[in-house]
Amino acid sequence: MTLPRRRRAPLGSRRPGSRGTTGSGRPGDPAGPRGQEGNLLGRVERIGQLVVSLSTLAATLLAVVSIQQVGDEQRINKEAHITDRYTAAGAQLGSTSVDVRLAGIYALQRIMQDSPRDQPTIINLMCAYVRNHAALPRKQAPASEHEPDPFATVHNDEVQLISEAPKADVAAALDVIAKRDPRYDGGSEVDLSHTDLSFARLEHARLAGASLDGARLIGADFRGSDLSGAEINYADTRLASFEEADMRRVQVAGTDLKGASLAATDLRGAIDLQRGVVLNAMPNILTKLPRRLAVDPRVIKRQREIDCRGGCPPQRAH
Repeated sequence: MTLPRRRRAPLGSRRPGSRGTTGSGRPGDPAGPRGQEGNLLGRVERIGQLVVSLSTLAATLLAVVSIQQVGDEQRINKEAHITDRYTAAGAQLGSTSVDVRLAGIYALQRIMQDSPRDQPTIINLMCAYVRNHAALPRKQAPASEHEPDPFATVHNDEVQLISEAPKADVAAALDVIAKRDPRYDGGSEVDLSHTDLSFARLEHARLAGASLDGARLIGADFRGSDLSGAEINYADTRLASFEEADMRRVQVAGTDLKGASLAATDLRGAIDLQRGVVLNAMPNILTKLPRRLAVDPRVIKRQREIDCRGGCPPQRAH
């Protein structure tokens, strides 16, 4: 059996569902050459933006690295400069001229202000300077280890003032120590033990936790100072002024406080503070004492006596 031949569609006719093309583009390409050109331009534009972004990032990283390098160089130069200044100031402390030594002390104080991390080293150096230039002769005991007579009468003229005020360089070193910012002390400790600081001006000094063991502090001025937790054992503090000082938890074993002003002094928690020592001192009713002494009738009487030295109104008989 012979099958009928399939007729071809005439040229120019369209099959149902077929898509036409314009120009010479490939069948099925809606844009033809123009679409390809648009896609290519988009890719080039995106690549250009990426190159610009990478260039900007590289420039930023380069700037950051440059800034860090400059900062490192400046820090190294600053540290080298401080080291040179420290070396020069340290050399001045060994001069035979008091003026040169003073210049060295003030230079070290300025270095400490410019570089707080060097404060522990400088404070240790200042303390060593004071101990060396204001050393108390070992053969002289600064205070009696025996408790004073609790009924003794305090007279300033009974105290032999055999010391004099610190020299200018020692006073300057003490000033550096007293006015420092304790926040930058690190692990350093203020050690002024076994020194002669009689008549030293240490008002509002920052001496919390300091060691003043065995020191001679006759007539020294500690008004308003922070001496909390300080060690002042077997020290001679006759006629010293501790008015309004913070002396909480201070250690005063064997210390002579005869004639010392304790007006408004905070001595709460003081260790080894004996009744006889307080009676020989000059506490007033504003003095804060450990509980066992604050309720002691003799101590209370002594506080009232000090307050009435300028004259008290007569008490009415009951």
